[in-house]
Amino acid sequence: MACKEGEAYASAFPMNSKRFLKLSGYFSLFFGLFHVPFLFLGEEAARFFSAPPYVRAMIREHSPWLWLVVAVILGVFGLFGAYALSAAGVIRRRLPALRGVLRVIACIYTLRGLVIIPQLISLARYPAAVPLQTLVFSGVALMVGVFFWLGLREVDLASPEAVDGA
Repeated sequence: MACKEGEAYASAFPMNSKRFLKLSGYFSLFFGLFHVPFLFLGEEAARFFSAPPYVRAMIREHSPWLWLVVAVILGVFGLFGAYALSAAGVIRRRLPALRGVLRVIACIYTLRGLVIIPQLISLARYPAAVPLQTLVFSGVALMVGVFFWLGLREVDLASPEAVDGA
């Protein structure tokens, strides 16, 4: 019996399954929450996790601006997570411009993740130049970007009315 076009995809990734978007959303929420402990852990922890020098200086100086920086990070990753979870149906309300925003988020994660390529080249030339955690962060960002793109494929196969509320 011959498979109809798209049937193999449908059996591997059922149309009602939004697992990649759920994973993307939960990873995004985790990334936002991951930054909160830096308000309390100190400069060494921030250095280990490759925080930029200005953030380490804010930690060292106990700057109140650090709270604002963390709040913005939480807001951005929270928004990323909300859009993914909205598309997955976990959040029942469909957020505006869902497909377009998901594409932008997928691009951001993918571009951040692709930084792993020059990092690996640097690592091959200068083994001590790139900390392992930096490679892990890039790899995870690339993975989440791929999850967003896979989830977007499911969204793109759905009817526009179901996704964007058009």
